[in-house]
Amino acid sequence: MSKSTIRNFIVATLAIVFAIGAFGAIMFGINVKEKTLKEQLVSLETQNQRETAFYNLQKTAEESQSDRAALKSNFLQNSGDSISVLNLIETLAPQNGVTLVTEGLEEGKDKKTKQAWIDASFSFSGTRSDVERFVQILEALPYLTEITQIDLGARALDNWEARVTMRVFILNHDA
Repeated sequence: MSKSTIRNFIVATLAIVFAIGAFGAIMFGINVKEKTLKEQLVSLETQNQRETAFYNLQKTAEESQSDRAALKSNFLQNSGDSISVLNLIETLAPQNGVTLVTEGLEEGKDKKTKQAWIDASFSFSGTRSDVERFVQILEALPYLTEITQIDLGARALDNWEARVTMRVFILNHDA
């Protein structure tokens, strides 16, 4: 082999090695960029999901505003609002043929849930049908209530008496 052939062979070999090295470096760079691109796509998809969830929550909050207002009206806003409940009950009693006596009001609060309420105790008397109807009215008051105790009995043939203790819940945003 001549010197020029050997030199051409060495130059060609070096060119091939250089080309392979450059190709390898380019492929390595492409793999790094591919991984970075995949991570960015995952991050972008996560961000899009969060934005979609945010817009859905915002839309739900706007659409449920009237429902939340209606639910809020079923709670006492504070213990001072118990006057409105008492006034309502004391107004409804004579309209329904019963004599009402308010026996007590007592505030309470659940230690775990922090839910506040007012326990109201009443006794009322009237005919059996009037007393039963008034108990049904108390069960359907436009507040979030729970009748915790009821004692119903006849004092005389036409005179029935009921003692009711009911719990009226107070709205608590912190619970």
